[in-house]
Amino acid sequence: MFDVVKPSDREWWVKCVPEAIRQKAEQRQKDERNKFPREAYLDLLDLKKIIAKNWRLFEPHFAVVTASRGKGESLRFFDGLNEIRRLIGHPLKMHVSGYNFSEEQRKLLAHVDDLALKLIRRVRSLN
Repeated sequence: MFDVVKPSDREWWVKCVPEAIRQKAEQRQKDERNKFPREAYLDLLDLKKIIAKNWRLFEPHFAVVTASRGKGESLRFFDGLNEIRRLIGHPLKMHVSGYNFSEEQRKLLAHVDDLALKLIRRVRSLN
């Protein structure tokens, strides 16, 4: 994702990232004493919002890599992926509840992994 927004503008952080998201990430970075770059403190759904805000930069890549039609359809997977991420991020909840991933969730993970690899290859081949 950053390989798309960073080259778009020298001030990409200010111009491409919504203010509330920037402030949250910057505060997290400050709390950890600048241990990682500010973009490392973004949440998964922050990435969805950044892509949506800058859709003109991302649309050509999604159009080539997926058969989806438009921003909403292209970014819908983020919501399901975030639900899975929440379960993985809180393994005690999974363990105590006896939760197991459904076949649909497993397919979503495989789909997102494939999509991410294709998008990365495409963007890097153009840079």
